[in-house]
Parts: sequence; structure tokens; C-alpha cells
Amino acid sequence: MDIFVLGDDKRMQAVKEEALRRGHQLTEADCCHVGLLPLPDSNEHALQLAGINGRDRLLLHGRLSASLRQTLSDRGWQLKDIQADEDYIRKNALISAEGALYAAMAHTDFALRGAKCAVVGYGRIAKELTRLLLSFGAEVHVAARKKRARLAAWLRGARPFHTEDLITAFDGVQIVFNTVPCPIITPEVLRSLPPETLLIELASPPYGFDRKKAAGLKLNAVLESGIPARYAPRTAARLLMDYLEAGERHA
Repeated sequence: MDIFVLGDDKRMQAVKEEALRRGHQLTEADCCHVGLLPLPDSNEHALQLAGINGRDRLLLHGRLSASLRQTLSDRGWQLKDIQADEDYIRKNALISAEGALYAAMAHTDFALRGAKCAVVGYGRIAKELTRLLLSFGAEVHVAARKKRARLAAWLRGARPFHTEDLITAFDGVQIVFNTVPCPIITPEVLRSLPPETLLIELASPPYGFDRKKAAGLKLNAVLESGIPARYAPRTAARLLMDYLEAGERHA
């Protein structure tokens, strides 16, 4: 298979190596069978394809604006959103959760065992992250909007809160993991946290909190959106190639 891989982060570099290892050919966009854009946000790199005739070639991508989707479709590209595939996002969530723990360990001088942590949201990444934190012996507070999600978190062993009660949920926490891609952690909530609290942003833009405001309050805020590309690029690359090859077999 002739594959065009755009992007130069560690994951996409590993994808190129993995594609060659599996016997595929790397080529240019105008003569490929399949094109692959960087994740989780493909907008910046997709602009490079806006002037290229897709000729019904398949283009695998992450988040794209409606205008870019239309432009690429008009150019003949057959678009497929990788992040809409349930099996892929479930497996990617496992890597993301493991990477979130790695990030927490890298930015703290205390063990996760006995640490008081808060997870905002209870989607796929948050569920895996909560499971891992509990297995390490951390005290985990989960803030979720839906009652069903809070019940699921409680059944797993976490302490659930409604997202409207973040100040209460964050009382005494040492690490906050955000997985909600909207500004749910307001400046008021940030001011309720003690200095040097670690906030790890795992969500995509527009993110869950303002990192500049957090830094101004002497909170330790780190951006780890798209963490598989940095934490485990080779594993993330294998996952992408598995997805690509599975789609080719079933085409």
C-alpha cells in the first residue's frame, strides 16, 4: 500500500517507520492510496492538502473544521475521522491514561499511593485513568455531570461529585486531571486551589482551564493533550497502522 504520512511529531515519525516495517511504501499526497494526518487536531496540516486533487483517495484524520472538511471533499478526498471509531478511541484511551500517570509522576515529588487526586469528566480516558489511580492506591475524586457516570465512578471505588461542585471536589487535592474539552474549571475554582497544585490538561481545545491564569496563581499547570504521541509514540503508531490495515482489509 502506498501511504502518505503528514506531520513530524514522534508518533507520525514512528508511523512512517512502522509502515515501512510492515512492507508498505511511503509516497507523496498526489500518488498515495491512503493519506494519514496527525492527531488529535488535523486542521493545521490539512491546509497543505487543500490544493491537491484527492481523486477519491482515502484521508484518515482527527479533528477538522467544517470548512476544511468541505474543501477537502470538494477536492475529491474521501474523509474518515479516526477518532470517531469506537475501537480505536478505546485503545487510545488506555495509552492516554497510562501517559497521564507518567506525566503526574514526572511533575511531582510524592508517590501516587495515598495522594488525593481529582479527575474531571468520566469519558473513556477518565475511566481508565480512575482505574489506574485507584490501583496505585490514590484517593480519587471524580467530577461528572451525569448521574449515571457518578454512580459508575462510585461503584469503581472513587468519590463522585457533580461538576457544579468542583470547589468541594477539589478540597485538599494534590493533582487535578482534566478530560473535559470546555472551560469547566473556572478562575473561581482555580483560586480555591492551594499554590503548587498540579493541574494536568488532557483535553483538546478549548481546554478545561486557563493555564495562564493557573500559572498566575502559582499552580503547576501542564498541557498533555495528545499525550500518546509523546509518551508512547511507537505504541500509538502501531495502533494507527492496525486501524489503517484493518480498514484496507474490509474496504
